[in-house]
Order: sequence, then structure tokens, then C-alpha cells
Amino acid sequence: MNSKQILKLFISSGFYRAVGSLLVLLVTLVIAKKLGAESSGLYFLGFAVITFLANLSRLGLDNAVLKLVSINYRHDDGVVASIILTALIIIGGVGLALSFLILNWSEFFSLLLFENQRVSIVIDKMVPYMVISSWCFIIAMALQGMQKLIQSIFITNIIINIFFLVFLYLIDGLSALRAVEILFFSAVINLSFGIYFLRPIFRKGLKIRLVWKELVTLAKPLFIIVLCNQTLLWLGQIVLGIYGTAAEVSNFAVAQRISMLVSFFLMAINLVVAPKYARLYNSNDLGALKKLVALTGRINIAITIPIVSIVILFSESFFAYFGDGYDKASFALIILALGQLLNAITGSVGYLLSMTGHENKMRNNSVASALFMLVLSFTLIKFYGVNGAAVATAFSVALNNLLNLYSVNKHVGVNPLKLT
Repeated sequence: MNSKQILKLFISSGFYRAVGSLLVLLVTLVIAKKLGAESSGLYFLGFAVITFLANLSRLGLDNAVLKLVSINYRHDDGVVASIILTALIIIGGVGLALSFLILNWSEFFSLLLFENQRVSIVIDKMVPYMVISSWCFIIAMALQGMQKLIQSIFITNIIINIFFLVFLYLIDGLSALRAVEILFFSAVINLSFGIYFLRPIFRKGLKIRLVWKELVTLAKPLFIIVLCNQTLLWLGQIVLGIYGTAAEVSNFAVAQRISMLVSFFLMAINLVVAPKYARLYNSNDLGALKKLVALTGRINIAITIPIVSIVILFSESFFAYFGDGYDKASFALIILALGQLLNAITGSVGYLLSMTGHENKMRNNSVASALFMLVLSFTLIKFYGVNGAAVATAFSVALNNLLNLYSVNKHVGVNPLKLT
């Protein structure tokens, strides 16, 4: 595949990734305006906890599925179908066990950590969504590995958010619990589309077997990485729920979701290049790998810098659309946007490590960054609230990217900052 074809894929996946990011932002806007800062804060806090646990329930199998499907697709569809089916069975079992624990202990931990029983009610209501969303994510990663990038993006965040938005507008008297119910039904619809997209790979006549050992062996180091990365992503909201108010959680959640617009194109790039990294490295074509990394770096920086500039210049204006109670996080948004800028500049360093057999190096970097996040979160958020959460998140993400950048340069033999 030449540079023009890759660029065409970037533009196509970038467009749909942008649509997905805007849909997420629209959902955030509607929930914030309809529920208000306090009730939407309960929803966002419950969503943060459940999403964190959902990612843990996948045990690192998402990236394992991506890598194994990328390598085996077009060579042995029976193996691909076996990988996907095995991952879905494992995640379903783990999800059900985790659901039982949540339903029995959520009230205790909600009172202990958040001193608010209503948080446990929201979390309990979200439990069915946790399992469905994990299945959807595995399907999206499998589709990405099969180079069905548009379908993967649709399953990741377009279909669910389209239906979520429609239902949110149609239903009057919205509450945090009603929003959770709508989220679940939207996720079920999303799962139905995902199963439909996978139908060709499960055609008749294929020899399908359960590949427990292969998946679990590859997923072991990836599970620690997932745990640490989810800590970087969600700990700010969770610790804000401990030390702050629901309104502060809502403000930070909105700022975090706006800041993610900065890196949407990097996510689109990852969709295209992650499977190619695995194939090029496995075929020992380091020269082609370096060219691909340089090309993606140039495109990503050219698109990201203007977006960051807009977010910084209009940070206060963004929050005006969310209504009363959303005037505390414009500075936090600037900090988070700058953190995402560094994320974009360093490029797809995480995928470069995980797709080239250096999962252990990535794991060590993730553990160091997560520990740094833990220290900063409990030190800063207690005294500085939303801004403390932004600093902790941005600095920890920056540390993780810089450590991964060093590891890619040293162990893969590629310098993502070398753009020529």
C-alpha cells in the first residue's frame, strides 16, 4: 500500500472518527443541559467507574485480539473466527462474575468513597451496559484487525451515540437513571450491528476452536497496561468524586471530553496503522515501518496544532453552551488540551510497542505513569479540585507518552519524532 492509499485511508477514517468524537460531545452537551451540573455529575461519575471496570473485565484481550487478527486475517479465517469467539466467551464470563461483585458491594464502596448512596444506584443500573460495551469493543478491535476501519469506528462510538442522542431528545423528564437505561438500549442496538458486521467471518465450513492459551498468554502483559491506561483516563473523575462535588465531576468530565477532540485524528491514524505495524515488523521490513511512522507523524501534527489552538482560544466559549454551573473548567480544558497535544506529537508509540512484541516495555512505562497519576491525583485534587485533576491527568499522560517514545526509539529502532 503506497502513501496515497494510506493518506486516503487516514482522511476517510479521520472523518468518521471526527463524527464519532462530535457525537460523544453532543451526548455530553445534552446530558449536561437536561440534567444540570449536579445530576449529570452523578451520571458521569457512575459512567467513569463502570467504564474503568469494563476495561478491566476485558483483561487486555482487546489489543491481543487486534494483534492476532491482524496477523492471521486473509491467511486463516478459521483462526480469526476462533480468536474472536474465544475472547467474547472469556469476557462474558468475567463480566458476569464482576457484575455479581458490583451489585453486592457497590453501596458499601459508594458510601465509603463518595459518601453518596445515589452513586451506587447509578452504578448498579449501569452493570448490564458494562458487559455489552465490552463485547462491542472486542468486535470493534476485531474489525480493525481485519482492516474494516469504518465499521470499527461505527461500532466504537457512532452507532451507540446516534441512538443515544435520538432517545435523549425523544424522552421527557430525563433523570440520571433514565439516561442509564437509554445508554443500555443503545448499546444493545450497537452490539446487534457489530454481530451483523462479523457475520461474513463466521461462514459455514470453517473449523473453529477455542484458543484460550494463545489469547491469555498474549493478554497477560496487556492487562496491566489496560489497568494503568484506564487509571490515567478515569482516576481524575473518580478522585474528584471522593474529594469534590458531583458538579465538579461534571465540569471535569465535560473538559476531558472536549480535550479529546484534539487527539481524534491520532485515534483515526491508529485504526489504520496498528495492523500494519504488526505486519511490517513481523516481516522484518524496518525501512517501510520507519517511513510509515514518519508519514503518520507529519499528517497528525499538521492537523492537531490548529485544533489545539482553537480549543485554547475559545476554552471559555465552549462551556457557555453547557448552561449554568459549567464555568469552573476552562483553565482545566487548556491544560488537558496541551497534554493531548504532546500525545499527538509523540504519535502512536503505544501501538508501536504493543504491535512489535514489546508489551513488557509498554507495561513498565504504564505502571510508572499510573503510580505517578495516583500520587498527583490524591495530592492535587483534594486542594485544587478540577484544575488539580487536569494537571494530574495531563502530566501523567505526558510521562507515559515520553517513556513510550524512549522505548520505541531504543527497542524498536524507530524515532517517531523524525518526520523525514
